[in-house]
Amino acid sequence: ALVGEYCKYTEDKKGSNYTYNHKIKCLRTFFNYLIKKKEYNIKNVWEGVTLKSEMPTNISISYQDFCDLITVVTKDGSSVKIGKTRRIMHKYWLTDVIQLKAYTGRRNQELFAMKWNMVKYEDDKPLYIESPNVKVNRLQNNFEEKDYQFAYIPVGTELLGLLNKLNLNENKDSDKFIIAPEIVNRETLEDQASKCFTFYAKKLGRPYSLRLKYLRQTYITSEALYFNDNGMSMQHSKYETTSKHYIDKKKIARKMVELDFRVFLEGREKTLQKDSPEMKKDLASLQSLDNQSDKSGEYRNRTDDLLTASQTL
Repeated sequence: ALVGEYCKYTEDKKGSNYTYNHKIKCLRTFFNYLIKKKEYNIKNVWEGVTLKSEMPTNISISYQDFCDLITVVTKDGSSVKIGKTRRIMHKYWLTDVIQLKAYTGRRNQELFAMKWNMVKYEDDKPLYIESPNVKVNRLQNNFEEKDYQFAYIPVGTELLGLLNKLNLNENKDSDKFIIAPEIVNRETLEDQASKCFTFYAKKLGRPYSLRLKYLRQTYITSEALYFNDNGMSMQHSKYETTSKHYIDKKKIARKMVELDFRVFLEGREKTLQKDSPEMKKDLASLQSLDNQSDKSGEYRNRTDDLLTASQTL
């Protein structure tokens, strides 16, 4: 009875299906913890609750929608009444974080945790951002920096343009946050970013939904096309043996910069076709990177497909 009452209470809150499912999954996990770890002699009553349908997560945002989103974010008409409170949805940093998410593909928490000293250079040229993978570090209880796992984001043309606009040279190696450095409460920024993005996305009047998290899918989709859809990903951390132990992602990020990796090919003067000689040459260059470290052939049987990796989230 209590389970049914809680489910009805949650539904009456008019939250999204994602929110409803998240709450039920949390309760399932908590009861499993009590049963398995604390040896409570109880039944996990939440296992029998049917989860609600969710929209697919493999949705990307088109270049046109992306450009329109950047344009529509203005102060005009940004006041909205929520309950009894009137709020201003315009934030001066919103277009910056939209672009940063599109050009890095990182999760919201990581975007607002990014600092200028995470931008790594070679010959005084910014090559990649070394960003702690928050999700993986949390799951593996990596609380000390020496244990962190990182994502390596190539500073391509698009990302470099954004960083320059945000004063890259003046902030080089500083400990300041890249986005809204003066705001201490970063969790508040995360919450505001999603809500404000949704507000402006609705202003576009598209017959389909646009969400901030779709920009991560957009980046990963472009990355998959760049790697000829053979499984390599700079975003995910759950890899097959070869990629986990042998591929140097810093080298991959460096090469992606050299080959002018872009999220939105529409913004490039010359679009490389997937099967063009130029693209094949680029892919061959990427595959040769790891070969350079294998002179002895001791693990050649494990690295025949150098760019095979799981894309499990």
